[in-house]
Amino acid sequence: MGIEPECIEDQKEFSVDTLIDGQMYSISDAALFEGDSRACLFYRVWIKQAFVVKACTSEGLSDLSSLLHNKPVDYIPIRRPREEEMLVKVERGFFSKMFHRNRPIVELDPTQEFAGVKASYGHENAHMLAVHKHQYSTLRKHIPQFIPETRFVMLKRASDSAGIRSFPGMVQKRIFGASLGGEVIDMFSGNAYKEWVPHIPRIAAQLRSIQKSPAKQHIDWNIQNFIVNRDSHHLHYVDCKPSFMIPRYCNSRSYDSVRECIIGRYLGR
Repeated sequence: MGIEPECIEDQKEFSVDTLIDGQMYSISDAALFEGDSRACLFYRVWIKQAFVVKACTSEGLSDLSSLLHNKPVDYIPIRRPREEEMLVKVERGFFSKMFHRNRPIVELDPTQEFAGVKASYGHENAHMLAVHKHQYSTLRKHIPQFIPETRFVMLKRASDSAGIRSFPGMVQKRIFGASLGGEVIDMFSGNAYKEWVPHIPRIAAQLRSIQKSPAKQHIDWNIQNFIVNRDSHHLHYVDCKPSFMIPRYCNSRSYDSVRECIIGRYLGR
């Protein structure tokens, strides 16, 4: 890793595929602190002209470490028989109630792809990048047309010449469009907004193709994780977190809502 890492510029011409997984990059302070910025459960997110930066917060790293130490799995099954569900609740503890343990998480050796990160920034940061890259690779394997190009890197502010406050994060190609939840479909009524009604069958067909693929077990089905291109009406899934970090009960309800309220309503079963 170079002493003076390449700076990611906030320009429309910037292409995410020029970045290399595991490398250190700097971002100008202006790029970080100007424009659309928001915080969520595990990440701090900056939305720029051509890309989106998703950086793990210290709380996110801590939660990830806790989940890994409790050996959850790398997916949350969508449906389970009621009798088996009750046994799970009786026999297993907190993490098993929220994060299903049907089979062990894939053991990832961060030295395979993130050896430089491990050597320079520690095992925790390398492991964080490794599990997120594994999630991305799984989704790209099954539904590549719906997953934006993403790179898994170390980041620092350009003003931090020593790289003291470096942090692991994802740089994802920005998808311009409308959020499926809130801009295309009303989150309260479940109805499509008027301008989107003619396009909902195409959107529903894309959702059904995802639900029929092996990727369905790795998706967070909250519809706010999907963005629809306003011109082509193509669907994109933009969430980056590993699926073992998704609460099972909430995800099952979200899955059912998509199946019943969108796919069932506009395509039939």
